Amino acid sequence: MIRYEFVRKRNVIVIGIIDFIGYLVRNLLLFFRAIRIKKVPSPDEVRKILLIRLDHIGDFIMTIPAIKAVRQFYPKSKISLLVGDCSESFARHIPYVDDIIHFSPFWFERGGKKHKFGDILRLVSLLRRERYDIGFDFRGYFYHILLMFFSGVKYRVGYGATGGGFLLDLMPEYRREMHEMKKSLELLRSLGHNQIEIQKPKIFFPDDFVSDAELLKKFGITKDFFAIAPFAGRREKEWDLKNWATLVELLLKEYPYEIVVLGQKDREDETEAIMKANERVKNIVGKTEPLEWAKMISLAKLLLSVDSASAHIGAVQSVPTVVIASGINSLSRWHPVGERVKVIVSDMLPCYPCERKNGCKNMRCLKLITPELVFETIKRFIDETNSYRLQAHK
Repeated sequence: MIRYEFVRKRNVIVIGIIDFIGYLVRNLLLFFRAIRIKKVPSPDEVRKILLIRLDHIGDFIMTIPAIKAVRQFYPKSKISLLVGDCSESFARHIPYVDDIIHFSPFWFERGGKKHKFGDILRLVSLLRRERYDIGFDFRGYFYHILLMFFSGVKYRVGYGATGGGFLLDLMPEYRREMHEMKKSLELLRSLGHNQIEIQKPKIFFPDDFVSDAELLKKFGITKDFFAIAPFAGRREKEWDLKNWATLVELLLKEYPYEIVVLGQKDREDETEAIMKANERVKNIVGKTEPLEWAKMISLAKLLLSVDSASAHIGAVQSVPTVVIASGINSLSRWHPVGERVKVIVSDMLPCYPCERKNGCKNMRCLKLITPELVFETIKRFIDETNSYRLQAHK
């Protein structure tokens, strides 16, 4: 029995009916020998590979170890990576792929952007011309499976977690609570590639990227700093800005560092509550390019973030990272990958994790997290981090 990703029962029912019909038709075609079960292609038979990761930056980052593993097992194949526009800057410099295709589909768009059906048709046409021998959908999304099917991908690998498993040639068991990074690697193991070394994701910068000193000078940062990332792709996952303002005051009194506020372009006007007209607080919200944003996080003494791409970017770059998380997503699936990460979450509530896209009206899981609690956690975490550094340098 397929375990669907959906929370709403109506989605389970609708997709269940579609899958039932799909599997019925497929089995009839197999019975009458109109189609055949395909064998797993050997690495020597695979000339072109399509990898799909069309969702958001944090999700894409957790797929990087699997992308590296694909290159390891198919060293002679041309690998094309299909990513969302938001991830394109990070994907562009990955050394394991030959071609980057970027596209932002309506099913993951957070800004209300309208897409024309013709854009999808042009993408399908582009992919069909390549005649891919094998395709991987790391998300487990019905639309992506349909995309591989209509694009003529010969052998399709993925999860039927949102339906469409009848269009896949290989579908390993979907284990909902497995970490997303491991889920991506599991697709390769299902092909018999068991010798996979699990490694932390890595963010790649071009060789000619601006130096650390020049980047700090560009934004007027003159000393060590804490980075704050108060914004997420969905506002339901954000901690109240008044809480951030109180936390900033506590940090400025306790530590001699500057505080740098990071965020996307459409949120600049919302940071005034945090600024407090203090010369040690630098607001660079909306002023960084994607890779500058990642590099700034890497230079921080400490990153304070909500559950967002910033948290994943800090964690994989070994920046001490404190995450203020809502109870929307399960930590077993989405915990940032890194050796120095502390997540503050109200996971003892009976509704945790709710897995609801928009959370609930009350969002008690976030309201229970106070600035004082976060501040005390930061103090303990910094002490632990300093001890870690001393031990690491012995």
